[in-house]
Amino acid sequence: MKAKRWAAYRRMADGSARLLGVVEADGEKAAIRAAMAEHGLAWRAVAVRIAGDGEPAGSIVVGRPASPRPWDGTELVRHELSAMFPDMTPDVYGKLVESVREHGAMKPVVLHEEAVLDGWHRYRAYREVGVPFDVEDWSGEYGSALAFVLAENEVRRDLTPSQRAALAVEVKKRLGEEYRERSIANLKYSGEEAKDRVTKIGNSMANAQAEAAEALGVSKGYVHDAERIEETSPQTFEAVKRGEKTIPQAKRELGLDRPKPKAEPEPEPAPEPKAPPRTVVNGEAREDAAVERLRAKGVIPADALVTVEDPGEDATDLEAIKEEHAERAAKADELPDDEWLARLPLTSKLTGLSLDRFKRDALYYRRFEAMRRKLVDFHGRAVKEVFKGTAFRGFVAFSVARLLKVEHPDRWHPCPAVDKGGCDGSGTVPMLGDCPMCRGRGYLAR
Repeated sequence: MKAKRWAAYRRMADGSARLLGVVEADGEKAAIRAAMAEHGLAWRAVAVRIAGDGEPAGSIVVGRPASPRPWDGTELVRHELSAMFPDMTPDVYGKLVESVREHGAMKPVVLHEEAVLDGWHRYRAYREVGVPFDVEDWSGEYGSALAFVLAENEVRRDLTPSQRAALAVEVKKRLGEEYRERSIANLKYSGEEAKDRVTKIGNSMANAQAEAAEALGVSKGYVHDAERIEETSPQTFEAVKRGEKTIPQAKRELGLDRPKPKAEPEPEPAPEPKAPPRTVVNGEAREDAAVERLRAKGVIPADALVTVEDPGEDATDLEAIKEEHAERAAKADELPDDEWLARLPLTSKLTGLSLDRFKRDALYYRRFEAMRRKLVDFHGRAVKEVFKGTAFRGFVAFSVARLLKVEHPDRWHPCPAVDKGGCDGSGTVPMLGDCPMCRGRGYLAR
């Protein structure tokens, strides 16, 4: 998809929005994210419009301002669109309660159709702590209630990729209903043939999967896997949605990850007599096509004996491995600091001052990681825009690039031994004091 020019605006309290600048992005959500990163604003504070080729307007009207009012004590229920999202985990909800206890009610609860459209967990926390809070009616922000709920829940970092894919299945259904109703209304009196109207409606509904996948930050293939799980076992699908199972696990349990049949190889000419096999596959001496290709390229010596372990049908799909890593990373992000530190290899290898410095450095990395992801994208765009057509990168850009390349603390390692120019993790060397290699830390960051 070709990038478009978008005018980015900052939403004001009176329902207007003031121009921030112009960004280039493939779609509306990508344009909002780019403006958020560039100007340091929250999602709700940004509005975008197609800029076209001319100069965008300096201000626009984005909707009537919300009118908060004190909660009158009426018992509220959860709106069905909000209920699509699973409940917060106990740990995350506990942190929300503590925040409310410390800071009070910081944000109103949004109502629609006399139910809580956004802020269900805030509503529960406010009532549990017993603080007064405001409610406000949904003002039509983002165009539809579904789009509003998706935008407001985009920061739900406690949701795993599998949960997002399961949620995208439900979002796809609702988007499909919206497309169908809109298409029927637009085409009802157009005078087109019935078959043409059906074709247009079908094409519109086909876009629902792509839009749902983009809104939840997962691939269309992962959403398709979640749909297959729902069709095969609704109970397993609900377990995935609650975060009790991952999609790779569910596919294995339901037998949906069977390998695809291999294409029939093209007939080959009769082979010439060969020497005895120089490859042992699973303990049996026989030829292996992959090994022979490497021999032909010179990667493996012609007379070398190679031992191969072939997992066969038990081999794990590469996509499943990636998703499993993503699931473990998401779970690790929810751990308290002490448990997160205990999982790092250097925690058990360093002692004393070196261990204390490592823990502080690792915790800083953990706090900085969310911002680092945004800076990586911003840095790439800035370098491309400013240094385009030249090999010069500048001191500041070079320093930022070095900072952003620091890897996760689980890949840091102790300082080498003294005979190799290091301090063996102690931070000091005889006669010199602080180790010149690690600068007294006792460890080296990759």
